[in-house]
Amino acid sequence: MRLEDRVVLMCGVGPGMGSATALLFAQEGARAMLNARRLEHVTETASRIVASGGVAFTLQEDVSAGPGAEAMVEHALDRYGRIDVVYCGVGGFFEPAREFSDADESFWRDAVTKIMNSLYNPVRLVRPTMAE
Repeated sequence: MRLEDRVVLMCGVGPGMGSATALLFAQEGARAMLNARRLEHVTETASRIVASGGVAFTLQEDVSAGPGAEAMVEHALDRYGRIDVVYCGVGGFFEPAREFSDADESFWRDAVTKIMNSLYNPVRLVRPTMAE
């Protein structure tokens, strides 16, 4: 197992690619901290990981905002004491019911800002810990 006992902080774990990636990390022995804005996106994935003998826990936070990212990183460090890998699978428009054809410039700017912040915030926060 290539990632045995490694701690993987996973942001934006949705029902598709994020879930598949989390399952793969766990299959390789990683301990996974799964994050999403909607808890239902990570609950089934975490259950599948645990049922197959892996280690996972979930946390619902919006990491596009600083306090959400801080809470997520703090929980992971409290639980595991370190973070070895950061995976950011954040994407989407943060408003799943909206059709792309209804996305005006203001909506688009907001979506891009949230996605970029969701990538930046966790990495910025775990960098000092990972550098150690």
